[in-house]
Amino acid sequence: KFDSGLNQYLTKTFGSAGNRKTNTTSFWIKRSSISDAFQRIFNCDTAANALQEITLNNDSDTTRDTLISEYYIGSQSRVKTNAVLRDISGWYHFVIIYNSPDSTQADRQIIYINGERQSLSNSVSVGQNNDGMFSSANEHRIGNGRTYQVPFNGSLSQFYFIDGQALDASYFGFTDPLTN
Repeated sequence: KFDSGLNQYLTKTFGSAGNRKTNTTSFWIKRSSISDAFQRIFNCDTAANALQEITLNNDSDTTRDTLISEYYIGSQSRVKTNAVLRDISGWYHFVIIYNSPDSTQADRQIIYINGERQSLSNSVSVGQNNDGMFSSANEHRIGNGRTYQVPFNGSLSQFYFIDGQALDASYFGFTDPLTN
């Protein structure tokens, strides 16, 4: 459980870089409150011009919150879901795929929410074969950012970071057709 007022977060620095071109992040979150600011869920940055992060954002509109997967090393790539994520009573499952070698531009960053692939807006896609920051030998933070510190407020469970593989939501669970 992360309390944004206490600035709580987890860190991990890999001893050496892994595969910075392909990775999958999967986690469950339950929000404690709705914020009018970005809330960093997963972040790795070395400076304002070299970062990769997954954030919740209110999109300058208090009626919707969206999930953003952002990559910025020299040029920015940002994909944003069209989903409204304002339920503070239930859990959301997210799967975010970063796969820059993919020949299809729309498949280089993919977001699943509760098992469904999301349509994305305001997207500027990652260039083919671009290295991201995730899986670099720099500090990674869960629950906050390093340069831009805006902490996550809520519960986080079953956080997985898979280096070198682009895995869809079916690898992390399924929906029982009898109970949904």
